Amino acid sequence: MKGIRALVLVIALLVPAVSAQSGDVTIPNTYVYYEFDKPKGPGVTFTEELALFVWNLEENTTLHVTGLSASASGVQGAEVSLDRTSFDVPGVGSQKVYLNVTIPASTGEGKHYLSLEISGSGVPTETFNITLEVRHPPATIEASWDTPEWGDVKAGSNFTRTLKLLEVMGYRDAGNVSLRLEAGGPITLDYERDIGDIPASTLKSVEVRVSVPERGVTPGTYQVSPLITAGGDANVTAEKASYEIPLPEMVLESSTLDFGQITFETGKDFSRKSLVIEEAGGFTPIENLSISLQGGEEGWVTYSSHDYIAPGAKEEFVFSVYLPQDARLGKREWSFTIDTAYAGSQTLRAVVQVYFPGIDEAVRYLDERPPVEASPQTGTLIRETLNLLEAGRDKTEIKKIAMVMSVYSGTRSFLNLLEEAYRSMEKGDLSRAGDLVIAAHDSLNKIRIGNSNIYDADLKLYSSSVEDLAQRIWVAGAEDVLDALVEEAGNSEETDYKSAALYYERASRIYALLGDADSAREFEDRRARMERRYTQSLEEASALKMSADEKLSRADEKMFVFEDAYLVLNPFNYEEVSALYAEAIEEYAAAGERYRVAGELKEAQVSQEYARKLEERKEAVFRAFVVYGLFWSLVFLWLVARITLGFQRFRQDELDGLVGDVVVRKDRLEEAEA
Repeated sequence: MKGIRALVLVIALLVPAVSAQSGDVTIPNTYVYYEFDKPKGPGVTFTEELALFVWNLEENTTLHVTGLSASASGVQGAEVSLDRTSFDVPGVGSQKVYLNVTIPASTGEGKHYLSLEISGSGVPTETFNITLEVRHPPATIEASWDTPEWGDVKAGSNFTRTLKLLEVMGYRDAGNVSLRLEAGGPITLDYERDIGDIPASTLKSVEVRVSVPERGVTPGTYQVSPLITAGGDANVTAEKASYEIPLPEMVLESSTLDFGQITFETGKDFSRKSLVIEEAGGFTPIENLSISLQGGEEGWVTYSSHDYIAPGAKEEFVFSVYLPQDARLGKREWSFTIDTAYAGSQTLRAVVQVYFPGIDEAVRYLDERPPVEASPQTGTLIRETLNLLEAGRDKTEIKKIAMVMSVYSGTRSFLNLLEEAYRSMEKGDLSRAGDLVIAAHDSLNKIRIGNSNIYDADLKLYSSSVEDLAQRIWVAGAEDVLDALVEEAGNSEETDYKSAALYYERASRIYALLGDADSAREFEDRRARMERRYTQSLEEASALKMSADEKLSRADEKMFVFEDAYLVLNPFNYEEVSALYAEAIEEYAAAGERYRVAGELKEAQVSQEYARKLEERKEAVFRAFVVYGLFWSLVFLWLVARITLGFQRFRQDELDGLVGDVVVRKDRLEEAEA
């Protein structure tokens, strides 16, 4: 065909022009490649161009082409169009026409063959075989959040968000899809990681459970980034989510604490005030809260410590001011800085007025104060302190009166502490008795300081007597408490390591105050030995519980567990399960015993109670196993009965058959004889 066209072209060049017009149509490239790059859907099509050449085979005549058209068949839904249908072609020349071949998005991947027919006025009708090759795009996953902006999140809260995974192109499935979420900031995320296959144009939703910790949160804006992988050459785009941990807001109930008035008299030589600090933002806790003294005398003010305030919560801080033994009269002021990790800092001011008490008030108190019942010598101490107060009535110098009141204040607190120490010892609270004796020594020091600063001869006679009496009384009381502490510590060495360590620790401190350094070191060593035993017992108890929990886990793996029901499905596993439970019960009981000797009675009770519950569960497992066995035994007996009955019926049918044969044969014999 092409040879004939060439011959016609040569003849056209040699022969003079005639009135008839002659044209031809060629398509140099009959291969069209389609790269589908749009999502599949109704009405979506793809178009590629082919170059179509219209030739004029005559030399001196212009070819007028009109009504040029193209039609296609062989590929479902394929359409063709020309960029122009009428034009002139000069002699022995050509015109290039663009042919657009459009196919729908539903066309399958691979090669397709299109039959293309070209016709029109001035050109012959020609049919061309066109090869269409279609390439589908890889699977494309678009990940988006139901709510990409999570806003402010509250510490300690839990909430759920949904990540939607959609295959958007619609041609290929996305296989072996897996998800990993990179969580910026302190939150933790719980979600399904292995998504599996996502068919073309299909949406899968992943529920993401978000947990915000109560502590250790740093304010800021954070993002959650989905990282998605899929098999093959799948494409992935993922939307990030963001959330905010706002700054905490610290609000002080007051910026000034007024302690009022305090004086040297026991019971009136201190004052307490509370400061309420609130986290007002409601989202982020106040953390690492600390209070530090910035200005004012040290040693006067103490305060409680809270380093954490929950979102929207309030905490009470108790401030106490104690009058030192060498304090001066007048107004005292302090300034404190309250620092936090992210809620900023604020300044707190505190004030107190130190006034001088009246001697008459002190005398009335001691007149009404009975001696300590367990220490008769305290009666003499009270009388000598009264003599000191009476001698101080005639003095006018503030310093002398202050020292007299210091001795009085020390005596008053000394008597109260010593009396409470004996009461605690009677109640068996030896740790508190030891603490009170040690505190009484501090009051003795207050008496000693007051006496050392009295230089008036008249006053010195009585203040020295008060100090000597208080010293002897304290030594006697300390020795009484020491005897009880040492005896009880010895009794507790094998049964309560924690209490023994506490008793030895107080005994060591009291020996040190008595000036017996050797005994103080000895009992400090005993305390350290008891603490080592205490730590070892806790470690042993913890190891026993871990071992027991591991055995319980192994036992539960061999059972069907539903809520509080436990059933051993395989009868051959029952002995192993029973043995594992018995060992776990024994180890929990042993852990309880280790807690008990360590002195952690609450933990001991919890472990022993759990051992008892395990014993009940073991019995429940046994009962369930028995019922389960009975059930299968009944099933077995029923089967045996059914088989036996069937066999009997079979035998009966055989016998009936034999009888029938005999009757038939007899009838036949009778017929034959007849």
